[in-house]
Formats: sequence, C-alpha cells, structure tokens
Amino acid sequence: MAEHPRPAGTAGLLLAFALVVATVLLVLALASVEFQPTLNSDYLLAHVFAHGLGDPVHPVSGWKFGSTAFWFPDYVIYLPLYELCGNSGWSYPLYAVVIFLLLGATMAWSLAAAGVQKTWAAIAGFLALDVILLGQFIPGHAPWLWELGIPAYHGGNLVNGFALLAITLTVVRNGQWSRGYSISVVAWMTLGLVSNALLLFHWMVPLAFALGWQSRRTPALRAVSAGFMRRAALALGLALSLQAVFAATGWFLFYRLFREWPLPTLVWGSLTQFFTDFFAHGLFRSQWLFWTLAAAAALVAAHGLRTRKENPPNAATQVAFTAVLGGLALAWATPIAAIYWHDATSFRYLLNWLVAPAWLLTLWLCAKPSRTRWLAIATPAMVLLGAVLAIPRIEAAKLVFPNSPEALALRDYCAQRGLREGLADYWTGHSLNVAWDFNGPSLSNVRDKDFAYFWGNNVFTYFPAAVNQPGLRRPAPQFVLLRGLDREILTQWLGDGPLHIEKAGSYDIALLSAEQTRRAGELITAQAEDALQGRRAQWLNSQLPPAP
Repeated sequence: MAEHPRPAGTAGLLLAFALVVATVLLVLALASVEFQPTLNSDYLLAHVFAHGLGDPVHPVSGWKFGSTAFWFPDYVIYLPLYELCGNSGWSYPLYAVVIFLLLGATMAWSLAAAGVQKTWAAIAGFLALDVILLGQFIPGHAPWLWELGIPAYHGGNLVNGFALLAITLTVVRNGQWSRGYSISVVAWMTLGLVSNALLLFHWMVPLAFALGWQSRRTPALRAVSAGFMRRAALALGLALSLQAVFAATGWFLFYRLFREWPLPTLVWGSLTQFFTDFFAHGLFRSQWLFWTLAAAAALVAAHGLRTRKENPPNAATQVAFTAVLGGLALAWATPIAAIYWHDATSFRYLLNWLVAPAWLLTLWLCAKPSRTRWLAIATPAMVLLGAVLAIPRIEAAKLVFPNSPEALALRDYCAQRGLREGLADYWTGHSLNVAWDFNGPSLSNVRDKDFAYFWGNNVFTYFPAAVNQPGLRRPAPQFVLLRGLDREILTQWLGDGPLHIEKAGSYDIALLSAEQTRRAGELITAQAEDALQGRRAQWLNSQLPPAP
C-alpha cells in the first residue's frame, strides 16, 4: 500500500482525539437509551459473577458457565469497574465505553499493520467505528450495537480478533516471526480461546487459510504461514490444557461446546430458522445499515480479486481482506452447523458482521490517492454530527440500574412475612437479586424443564449459610415467584396439593407448605450433587448437616 503524506503532527493527533471523544459520547448516548429497557438476566451475568467472587461463604468453583467464560477482555475490564462502581449500575456504561475504545484502537492497529500510515490508521479506525455507532439513530439498529458493549457477550471477541489480525499482519510485513511477536500471538490466542471459542472460527481459521492461500503466490510467506499454524496449534493445546486443569482441580463447571449432534435434519432446521429470522422476523429490517456495508465490502473484495493481476495489493492487505471475509462467512455458517441458531437473538454469534465490513471498506478507501482529502473532510463532519446527535440523549439517571418500585414493594412484602429464601425463574431471579442490591430474600433459579437451573450462577449458593455455626444448611425455600413459570408443572414438581398463591403487587407468589418446602429442598440437593460431582460434591456434603 502506497504511503501518503502524513497529517501535521498536532493536527493529526487532534483529529484522532476528537474522534475518540465522539466515540465516548456516542457510546454514552447508546447506553442511555438501551441499558435500562433491555436489562435482562443474560447480561446481568457479569454483575452477578463479580458479586459472587467476593462471597466468603460459597466457593467460586461452583460457578457454572457456557462453553466459554469470557475471561479476557470481558472480566478483566468489568471486575475493576464493579469494584469502583459497586451496585450502582454505572459499571455497564463504563464497560461499554472501554470496550468500544479498545475496539477502535485495535481496528486502527490492524489498519496500520496492513500498511496504512499510523496517524491515518488511528483516524480511519475510529472514523469507521463512529459511522457504525451512528447506526443507533436508525430505528431497530441500537439494540444490536448495544450487545457489542455488554460484558459476557461477544464484543470482546472482536477486540481479540482485530488485535490478533494486527499482530499477524505485522509479521507478514516483516516477513518473519520474532520472539516477541511469537509470544504475543500465542498468548493472545490462548487467552482468547479460553475466553471465547468464536475466536477460532471468526479469526484463527480464516487467518490460517488466508496465509496459506497467499503463500501460494508469495513464496516468501510460506515460512510465516507455517509458523502461524504451529503457534495456533500451540495456543489451542494450551487453551485445552487450561480447561483440563480447571476440570481436574474442580474449578468452575462448563457446558459442553456442542449441545447437540449436528445431524443433517437439525442442521437443515437451523438453516431454515436463520432464513426465517432474516426475512420474516426482521433481522434485515432492523440491521439494513450493517447488511448494506457487508454487501459493499463484498463488492470491493470481488473487484479486488478481479484486478489483482493488473494491480496486485501487498501481501498484508491481501491476507487482511481474505481473512476478514472468511471470518464473516464462517460466522454465518458456524452457529448453523453447530445447531446454535435458535431464533433472532442468536445474532450475538454474528457480531463481527456489525463491524468487520466497515473495517474492510476503510482499508480499501485508505489505499486511494484521495485518502488525505476524504479523511480530513469526513473527520470534523463526523465529530460534529456525533456530538449534536449524542449529547441530547445522554442522561446520568439512565446510566444506573433502574429504581423499580415493584421490586422494592416485593422486598417489603417478603420482609413483613419473614420470607428469606425463595425460588424464581432465571430471568426474574437475577434481575431481582440485583435490584435488591443482594440484600433481599435469596432467590435461586428454577425452570419448568428440570426444576433447579444452574446455568450462569453458583450451584453452592442454593445452600444458605448456617446460622451461628460453620458450614451450610440444606435449601428450604419458603416461596416461589410464579412469573415465567408454569403453575401446573411446578405443582407436579412439588406435590402436596395445589399451590397457595397470593398477590404481592404485580407478582404472583406461591407460599409453600412445609411438605412442599421439604420436597423442593430434596430436589435441589439431589440435582446440585449430580451437577457438582467429584470434589465439589464432596466439599458440599462435608458442609451440610446430616439429611433428616
């Protein structure tokens, strides 16, 4: 990629800084609109986990996660913010600001690694990100952008992916693996894989393919390609070994990576569901900006493939285009082939579709001789537009957990009746525990399918601390919040006749008989021991009084 005149030092830094400020304003505007209305138990997971780490009674080894746990960068960022902000809720908007700034920085870093002059790369990377963030003002687009900024979702995987791309493209331009870059790429891939399996499909496999493909035309890259394969294999082995250590030492519980066998009928069902969601359930209507950018990026790539013989791009640029396009294709195919696509919410597995096309278009535009002009003109316009649209939306009162009168009334109801231990649907339980600042009745998660539901919480917390003595006591739930639960199925689980139901504000609450309390405790204990197994189950049994 040909070099172009760099902007004057101070002017370039000011342009980049102005775009960073615009990014912060746009993210806070997005959080002001989306944080409170979309609050749900899935993205409260990070907050509940952060609180659980400080629990002196229940060891964290009973925490159950999905197949990956979002350690890096998600929890590395969120845990200090939780310590700083407590239970105010500010930790979520601040996390979104940090993760978007990191995303802009890694996008800029990877543009520079592909051959764009560093100052222009910083300007272009944040300019592309701000264009995407402006999508929040288009109806339907804001919720998907907000998912990029939620801890324990998949936005952090984009940060890891662009960083991995930047390191690899730098090695491509240097023509060899140095010790520093070798250590960096192995460390980044290992941490990324332990944190999110999507790194493998969205970035590592496409990069391996792109390097192999390009090395056929550029023999000098063969050593770089072979070196990437060896380092990727080492990182994968280290990540699997680390998971094995977690398993052997009894730290954390993980769901299996593949929930169902990928039988052809199931894959076909997942594929048809995807197209139904895309065309009939609004995925295109609510994301047309992102799909338009993706179509434009595909056209640019196709044009580049047709003209590369006459005007071949440098190897780093070609690897970048091929890898990012391959990641987009695999992002679409992977959740369908693995039977993970269930409904429109599964789009969280495709979050690179929101950002990667804009990055590809930016890389293409940065190769144009007019780069100096369009960046110099577009940047002030973007900063001004972003500030004008974002500032009126930002409200501090909307950047904290909502003060729910219903939740407070329910806590008062339970306090008046001496109800200290209850059961609730997963969504209701997590939301209320957070709304009560973890100082209300203890709510454990249950669901219709299999009663106790251990995903996204610590199995040990189903067993309260013993009073005035060491150890834990057996669960003895006094009530069930019926919101989200089937009453007939719940009656079948608990037995002893119909449920005694009262109204607590807008909540229906089932007050359990002594027999129903005993039955619920037995079910939870048996299911918890089955989930924990091994050392964790032995530790739990050593803390409990003998069964009555």
